[in-house]
Amino acid sequence: MKFKILFLGFSFLLLSACRSGAEKKELNNISTLETPDIEITEFKLLGDTLPYDALWPTDILAVDTFMLVAQHKDKDLIHVYSLKDTTKLGSFLHKGGGPNEVNNWNGFVQSWIEGGEIKVLVQSYPQFIAVLNLNKSLNMGSAVFDEKYSFNTDSAKAIMIRSNAVYKIGDRFLMNRAPDRIANLTNYNPSFQWFDYSKNECGDIIYAMDQPIYPSPLLYMSGGVAYNSNNGKLCYSCRFMNLFFVLDVKTGQSVQIIPNNERTNINKVINDRDGLSYSQDLSFTDKYIYIATYNGMTQTEQKENGIRIEVYDWDGNHICRFLLPDSIYYLAVKPDNSMLYVVLPDGGMKSYRLPDFE
Repeated sequence: MKFKILFLGFSFLLLSACRSGAEKKELNNISTLETPDIEITEFKLLGDTLPYDALWPTDILAVDTFMLVAQHKDKDLIHVYSLKDTTKLGSFLHKGGGPNEVNNWNGFVQSWIEGGEIKVLVQSYPQFIAVLNLNKSLNMGSAVFDEKYSFNTDSAKAIMIRSNAVYKIGDRFLMNRAPDRIANLTNYNPSFQWFDYSKNECGDIIYAMDQPIYPSPLLYMSGGVAYNSNNGKLCYSCRFMNLFFVLDVKTGQSVQIIPNNERTNINKVINDRDGLSYSQDLSFTDKYIYIATYNGMTQTEQKENGIRIEVYDWDGNHICRFLLPDSIYYLAVKPDNSMLYVVLPDGGMKSYRLPDFE
C-alpha cells in the first residue's frame, strides 16, 4: 500500500489541531537489527495472467477467499472477485459527496475478520473514516458501513489531513504523521500519533525510525505499509532506503531492519537520474511479511531484471526470496501463503503459485 494523495497548505490548522488535552509524549523506543548477508533460498517464479476485467488497478487486497481490486477511474471504487475461480462477485463504494460516498480514497490500509465477517477500513479524506462490511456490501450491492466517524470540524479535518494512513485499533485511531503536511517539522523519520475520536484529542507520538535527518522528507517515503490486526504490528518499507521497520503499536517498540547489513548510500540515491529505488510495495499474512524490492536498481535495470519478493517473519528473520521476471506496482498475498498476486505497469494482473517454503 502506498500513500498517493497529497494535500498542501492548512499550516495553521496542522499546528493547532492537537494543542489541547493531556500532555503528549514522544516515544523513541527503537532498536536496529542488521540481518546478516547469508545465502538465502531463492525461488524463480513464472506467473499466469489473471482474467479479471479490471483495468489499471490502483491497489489490491487478498482477504479470506476474496480479491479486492481498487479502480479510481470507475464510479465504483471496489471490485470484488473470487480467489477460487476469478468470478466477479460485485462492485461498490461510489465516488462523490453523498453520505456513503468517498471523495479522496487512499486504498486498502487495514482489514480484519470479526464475527465471521470481513471488515475493511475506508478513509475518505477529509470527511470520514468508516468500517466497511464486505459480506453485507456484497449482499446489498452497495457499500455498507458498520461504523462511521465523521471529521466535520476544522480541527478534526486538520487532524485527518495531516495523515495519509489511519488504523483503527480498539477504540482509538493510530494516524501516521506525513512530513509534507506538518508545518515546521524537522524530524522526517516515520512517526505515528494516537487519536481519541470520542474526546477529539491526540495522544502520544511514536517514532519508528531514527535515521539521520536528510534534506528531503521524500527520502523517507514509504514503499509499502501494512498493519496486521491479529498481532498488533505494523510494517513499513522504505522506497529509497534499504530499510524497513516493524512497530508493535501496543508497546511503541520499533525494530528497524537493515537487510543484508547493507546501509544505503543516500548520496547515490539523491544524485541518481535513472530512478534508483528499493521497496515498491509490501503485503503480509499472519506469519510473514512480503516486501517487493528493486534492491537499489535503476529504472532501466528494473525493466531488465524484474523484482525480488523478500520474505521475513514478523521478528525480522529472513525466510526466503522469490524472483519475478516482471516489474510491478502493487502486491497481495493469499492468507494461506499459497499464492501471490501483482499489478503490472501496463495495468494487467498476474498470479504466482508459491512453493512450500515453510
